[in-house]
Amino acid sequence: MFSAGLGRWAVKPIDAVAAVLLSCGVALRAVRLSFPGQMMFDELHFVENARNYLAGKPDWNDHPPLGKLILAASIRLFGDQSLAWRLPLLVAGLLTIALAGVAVARLFKDVRTGVLAAALIAADGFFISYSRAGLLDGFLVACAAAALLIVTLRWTLLTAVALGLVCGVACSIKFSGVSLVATSMVALLLLRDVSWRMRVGSAALISVVTVLVYFVVFGLGLSLTGKSGAPPSVVTETLGLLKHHAAATSMTHPFTSAWPTWFLPTRPIIMGVFREGGGLRTLTTLGNLAVWWPAMVLAASLTGLVAWRGVGATLQAREGASWGPGAFLDAHGREVLLLGAGALLFVAPWMLSRRDSYIYHFLPAYLFFTVLLGAYVGWVARTRRSAALVFVAVVLVVLAFYAPAWSFGLITDAGFDARFVLPGWR
Repeated sequence: MFSAGLGRWAVKPIDAVAAVLLSCGVALRAVRLSFPGQMMFDELHFVENARNYLAGKPDWNDHPPLGKLILAASIRLFGDQSLAWRLPLLVAGLLTIALAGVAVARLFKDVRTGVLAAALIAADGFFISYSRAGLLDGFLVACAAAALLIVTLRWTLLTAVALGLVCGVACSIKFSGVSLVATSMVALLLLRDVSWRMRVGSAALISVVTVLVYFVVFGLGLSLTGKSGAPPSVVTETLGLLKHHAAATSMTHPFTSAWPTWFLPTRPIIMGVFREGGGLRTLTTLGNLAVWWPAMVLAASLTGLVAWRGVGATLQAREGASWGPGAFLDAHGREVLLLGAGALLFVAPWMLSRRDSYIYHFLPAYLFFTVLLGAYVGWVARTRRSAALVFVAVVLVVLAFYAPAWSFGLITDAGFDARFVLPGWR
């Protein structure tokens, strides 16, 4: 496992700011959740097919069934209304905050570090927007957070089964969930005090459980639409969907964006704009720039350092007196490699293919970038409290500025222009 304790924690001013970030982030996810009352952006693809499952009709969407089945269950419980098909994503978003926070606290053996990581996730509009829409990506991010927590537990075969279950759920939501399987394999390599026999056995067990979950869930989805849910049918349907995805390479949709642009970003998606009186209500996937840009700079710095030192040297943990990225890597090389691998492996499918890509494909990778930044801020806060406090205060200021655009709040046209300064952000 990666950690053995959480360390001590005495409340400081930075914790108060983190608490405000967490509270505001939760509120922004929940307020006006039923607005708009009709489907927005890509909700059509998933809500309509959730309805199809309830009616026993075929699913015409190009993703595995689990995410739509969850929406269908919510619609069955709460009625066919906007709140019902968005509520599961709100739950997933809140779980992401909690699971990632606990995971980081355990991974870096410090409660404050976990709280800060959770606060950055809570305060970021990229995560907020996908907690407010009936789309699949929020489910995938919650799976990534759950997997990150699992790898911090005492490692046994039962832990491997739990990780396989989460990976199976991720793959049953989107095919890109396979990146979580790959990340899990990297985690196995990085585990401390685990024999190679246990690593190999765990890898096999994770793979088997992932496949079993995928076949069971996909088979259930097929059976609900009147088709055979037998394994051969699952294979046939899966191959058909993969073929469809492989052919989608035109990049002609106005919302598409190439993966190198995600690090700025140049093309966040506005999920909806609604005129009301003399103003407008909007929901953007643009993240908190006080988190996004520092996270990318930190990741680039650490990547360069790992490339310069090599993986072997990075794994040799040692404490330094400095508080820069190099000293952070000295102290937490193994953890940095894990989080970096998670980010890279979720971007890799778009780096290695010509498949149409959108900013939401970056969301799971961005989780790893964000928790890495949170871990670094928590580490800096141990010796440079004022610097860390200023940073989280700036995050709060940006949160306050963009809050209306992350929650369908009413803003003026001038307010819209002030928040979306780049043409690609509009």
